[in-house]
Amino acid sequence: MNVSWSEWFWLPSNITWNDFEPRNGTVPANYKDLFIWPFVFMAGILFLRNCIIVPLVFQPFGKWLGIRSKVYTEPSPNADLEQLYKVNRARPPVELVRSYAHTIGWTERKVQRWLRHKALSQQTTTLDKFCENGFQGVYYGSFMIFGLATVATEPFCWDISLAFIGYPQIDMSPQLWCYLMTCMGFYLCQSVTLFTETRKHDFWVMLTHHVCTLSIIVISWTLNYVRICSVSVAVHECADLVLVIGKCLLYAGKSNISNYLGVPFFIIWVITRLIIYPFYLIKASLILSPRLQGGVWPGYFLMNGLNITMLVLHIIWTKWLIDTLKTRLTSTVMTDVRSSCDELDDEPAPESVESSKDK
Repeated sequence: MNVSWSEWFWLPSNITWNDFEPRNGTVPANYKDLFIWPFVFMAGILFLRNCIIVPLVFQPFGKWLGIRSKVYTEPSPNADLEQLYKVNRARPPVELVRSYAHTIGWTERKVQRWLRHKALSQQTTTLDKFCENGFQGVYYGSFMIFGLATVATEPFCWDISLAFIGYPQIDMSPQLWCYLMTCMGFYLCQSVTLFTETRKHDFWVMLTHHVCTLSIIVISWTLNYVRICSVSVAVHECADLVLVIGKCLLYAGKSNISNYLGVPFFIIWVITRLIIYPFYLIKASLILSPRLQGGVWPGYFLMNGLNITMLVLHIIWTKWLIDTLKTRLTSTVMTDVRSSCDELDDEPAPESVESSKDK
């Protein structure tokens, strides 16, 4: 370890890096695995998504279901409205719409239609959304089964104090190694995707989430806090499967079925993200860890700062989710508030924003 991994900063006062060496048949997590293996898993996941699961499974299935794959055309060029869209996207304040309409000599309705048309032209197709969520459903479903077999069967999952017993000589089983590596590979993929897809309103929130997630796993791996980290990962992945299934049903035109998943999704979200995570896992990290390891140290504050940052993101998303549910209770759309609030309902694009009724 170099100076950036100072024992004073990262480790409890009674532990050194030498204590992480394998002994008595116990093989702790090896930080050198982080230099290449997460990227190998990322490459494998990208290959599965782009070369097998999406083109060979979900694209043909989506086309068979009749899901829209046509790309929306661009609206007529307008420099003023391009500037308005760049700043406010499709939903600027009414005052701005009125001001721009007066400036360019259009009706407010015509300006709104132009902005909506522009937003539609920037979106991925409904088929692309279906395929991406279908792939995520395969991942979350497989990863949940993997977690049930790997994490839920361990005693420390149900008594989190056992996650610290024997530290730092905690054995990294092959199953746990693969479980955490798979998670890192997936979130590396998701981070790359953020920069390659149409930027959504919560780009920075999502990027912060992915960076925090990867940082927590990397630090936990390096410091061999792999038990509590694996439980945290398992808890966080529960609600996402319900969400992506609901979105796939929505894109397939089964909004009546999709609506029924909104309530179980919200319940699972609240239980895992706002109850188990703070009151079971963060509490253990804040209170049990220093109690069992002889006090606090600088790295303790960094780790728990990242955990609390994640909790703040959960609270932000929950607020957005509640706001969305309030407006969607009587509608037919199930929305991912984390990444889809800027996506408009898929419907035929206007034939022309210069419709005669707007002239």
